[in-house]
Amino acid sequence: MVPTTFQRKISNASEIRVFYINGIFFCGRYHDIQNPDWHLDGVGDIEVVPTDLDTSIKSKLSGLMAKLGLNYGAIDLLITDNKWYLLEVNQWGDWLWMQAKTGQKITEAVTQYIIDTGLKADSSLLSKTK
Repeated sequence: MVPTTFQRKISNASEIRVFYINGIFFCGRYHDIQNPDWHLDGVGDIEVVPTDLDTSIKSKLSGLMAKLGLNYGAIDLLITDNKWYLLEVNQWGDWLWMQAKTGQKITEAVTQYIIDTGLKADSSLLSKTK
């Protein structure tokens, strides 16, 4: 026997990827992904539209990131029937693909955060905990 977790399938109308950088949000929405694990196919054909989050969602995500002790995270959300679902927070999620798709200045925000905090390359980059 091995531990296993099951959940009901959530049919989603759209997905939102959020890059959270020390209180700053960069968000992209994508729809109608044929393969639920689109990472296997790459992001080439996926259309990503820059979007903004409601203040209430930003507040909840900021609280979550504070509880997790993270200053950076790639957050995956699903939206269906006006209900929001949190899938995961990846503390080392890659932002370059979304920056290329949306033109958002994510690299600049990460760079500015590193400059402002004096982080060094060998430190635990974007995590509050050591």
